[in-house]
Amino acid sequence: MKKQKIKKCRATLFAVIAILIVLSSPPAQYEEPETTGYISVNGLDYYYEIHGEGDRSAEASEHAEPLFLLHGHGRTELGDRPPLP
Repeated sequence: MKKQKIKKCRATLFAVIAILIVLSSPPAQYEEPETTGYISVNGLDYYYEIHGEGDRSAEASEHAEPLFLLHGHGRTELGDRPPLP
């Protein structure tokens, strides 16, 4: 019985400490994109943003790979149509 109370106290203490750490963290800074726009792919318009500067030298660009994040899990404004194969 006493061991269960100790475990609950430890779990509660851990949760409180975790919450305090999260709440004390500074908020993320929003960085205005350098470039924004829309690109049409297969009849759908995708919004894009380009952030950051990076190394744009010719040598670096040969090996650099862009990071592409697609949010929405393949869903579109067209509703709940089944995903394309």
